[in-house]
Amino acid sequence: MKQGKDGWWQERGCQAILFKVSFRRCRSALAVPGVAAPFSLIGLNRFHGLGERNHSTRKGRNWMPTSSKPETSAIHRVLIDSGADPKLIHPAIEEIRHLSGQNVTTVIGAQITELRSEMQVQINGLQAQINELRSEMYAQFTALRTEMNTLNKFIWTLISLLFIPMLGLLYKILTS
Repeated sequence: MKQGKDGWWQERGCQAILFKVSFRRCRSALAVPGVAAPFSLIGLNRFHGLGERNHSTRKGRNWMPTSSKPETSAIHRVLIDSGADPKLIHPAIEEIRHLSGQNVTTVIGAQITELRSEMQVQINGLQAQINELRSEMYAQFTALRTEMNTLNKFIWTLISLLFIPMLGLLYKILTS
C-alpha cells in the first residue's frame, strides 16, 4: 500500500474499509507504537492492553473503548471521526476478521467489483426507465402539440367568422 503526499491511503481496498483514514490517525487510534504502513487489520486482537489506555481523538477529548473487542472500538472511533457511516463500520470490521489468512486486498477488490457490477445493473435499469419515460412524454407532448394546433385553427376560424361580419357592420355604420 502506498501513501500519497497528503497521507491518504491510495490502495483501493483500504479506501473501502478505512474510508480514506490517514495512517497516522489509524496508528494513534490503535495505540500501537512503531507500527509502520502497511499494517493488517486481521489479527488486531494480538495487541494486548489496547482497551486499557486512554486514546486522544483529533478533538482533544480522551475516551475509553467500550467494545468487548477494544481494537474494534479504536477502529470505530477513527472511522467515525473520519466521517464514515457508523452502520457500515462494524460489518466491515467483522468481515475482515473472518477472512483470517486470505488476501484482504484481493477479497476487498472482489467485493468492490461486485458492488460496481450491482450498481451498473441498477444504473442500467434506471436508464431504461428514463428512456421509457422520455418516450411516453414525447408521445404526450406530440399529442398536446396536435391539440394546440387544432385549437389554434378553431380559434382563428371563430375569430375570423366573427370579425368579418363586424367589419361589414362597421362599414355600414360609417357609410350611412
